[in-house]
Amino acid sequence: MGTSVTIQAAVSFKSHKIVEYTNILNKLQDFRTGVELLTHGLLSPIVIDKSRLHRTLDVINEHSSHKFPRLYPIIHRASDYYNLHETRGSLACATAYLFVPSQC
Repeated sequence: MGTSVTIQAAVSFKSHKIVEYTNILNKLQDFRTGVELLTHGLLSPIVIDKSRLHRTLDVINEHSSHKFPRLYPIIHRASDYYNLHETRGSLACATAYLFVPSQC
């Protein structure tokens, strides 16, 4: 009886470790895909999550508005940066269009 319980515990432990390993491989593949998209100029939330991008954009906007009060961002939402490939072509365009002079 004791041997049966030991074998059952070992099988359960190994099964759990296999599931953990598979999850890690899936996350690694997602990250690889995100980096590959980034090399093609497409930002993905896999590489930079939405909340971190939003905080970064807020900091950029705050610093820029103090230093350059006549500039304003034309892209306001973090989610818009993930969709740039559909409308403007690439992240290179995103940096060029981040701030534009305001109308006087």
